[in-house]
Amino acid sequence: MLLALPPLKAHLPLPPDLRYVVAPDTPVRAADYIQRHALSGPIFHRMEYGDYLLWRFYPQRRVFVDPRIELYSPELWEGYQRISQGGTEAGALLERYGIQVLLLDVERQAGLLAWARASGVWQLCYWDENEGTAVLARVCPAGETQ
Repeated sequence: MLLALPPLKAHLPLPPDLRYVVAPDTPVRAADYIQRHALSGPIFHRMEYGDYLLWRFYPQRRVFVDPRIELYSPELWEGYQRISQGGTEAGALLERYGIQVLLLDVERQAGLLAWARASGVWQLCYWDENEGTAVLARVCPAGETQ
């Protein structure tokens, strides 16, 4: 019951020996990086990451979407799809939504990752080949650009 109360969650972190309870494709190390380096602002990510990121970061950081699709407007879902494809339209939408951090699945969001890296706006801050994730920000912490 206590783990379901978001305000108490920060005081009840998931111990390392219980990390097996999260799915193997959960971006735990990428989220650790975001937290350790205090990357702030709204995060754009794969929808499937949303519930973990919401649990991990709420209320300090906002997630873009999570699997509770009924809570989000059709317009937001359309924006999510357009951003996920990458390209100049993605850039305009990321600006519109005030996104400051991208936490991407390097395979499933390869188009967005390639566009972001070539855009000159986003810097690659973190890459985890084992987890299959990348964290990009408008400005990486000092010395963290890859």
